[in-house]
Amino acid sequence: MNIDRNKINDEINDLRGRLQLGIHECKDAITKDNSKERMTALTKKVVEVEEQLTIYKQGMDVLTHRQMQNDKCLLLRELFNKPRDIIKESVRKVHLPMNYLDNIYDKNFEQNLDKQNTFLSYSINQVAQQIGLTSSELVKYLQVKQQSNANFHLNDEIKEFAKRHITDENYNLLNFIAEQQLLVSFNEAEQKKLQTVFEKICQILNKSSCEEHQPRFNRNDHVQVLYDDGQLYWATLNLFDSKTNKWKVVYDCREYGSEWVIARRIFKR
Repeated sequence: MNIDRNKINDEINDLRGRLQLGIHECKDAITKDNSKERMTALTKKVVEVEEQLTIYKQGMDVLTHRQMQNDKCLLLRELFNKPRDIIKESVRKVHLPMNYLDNIYDKNFEQNLDKQNTFLSYSINQVAQQIGLTSSELVKYLQVKQQSNANFHLNDEIKEFAKRHITDENYNLLNFIAEQQLLVSFNEAEQKKLQTVFEKICQILNKSSCEEHQPRFNRNDHVQVLYDDGQLYWATLNLFDSKTNKWKVVYDCREYGSEWVIARRIFKR
């Protein structure tokens, strides 16, 4: 939920004005009325206003911190929409169930991710390379995205920003943050990393077609084949049937023998 920073700032400025008024009244009292009672009353008034101003400042700091956390989650949530959609589409194309993606959100999933020989790890690695991240970094950001409960979106704004800069290719993340008036703070390393991601995402969004084209294969190519268990197995291409768009593959492990496999389930490493 967004906080009304302008309203809180107005209240703080009002208190500052009252504090200044109290100070001026004290100065006037010194020149016009030096009575102890008058000075005590005015000093008490100034102290009360100062205390209220301190309370409002503390409240503003807390709300600003919360807004910064919220805006950061919002930005990451929307920035990683496209990478997630690409992974979902790759799963859909090979006819695996969509709950196959649920593994990503397991907190232990990223452990030994590079050693996993699954189609999911393959897809994650392919997308990560496109946007300048490691597989583990992409998984972490997708998990942050999943956990975010932001109730408004920036997806259209990112698309519009990318479209406006399709000619000059000035996909500057900090400029986008400033335009959207987001309270976001990154350390230097993360800001540099997310700048690369933001630039890659804008480039992907600006492509006339985001369809993923299957690489062209040749006979005797050494490839990986997606099996029904979601694992990738090494095999060699033998024959191609253009009518069915299937390749006859011979698996490296003799126990699996050979079979005809639809082209979309074949991948090059």
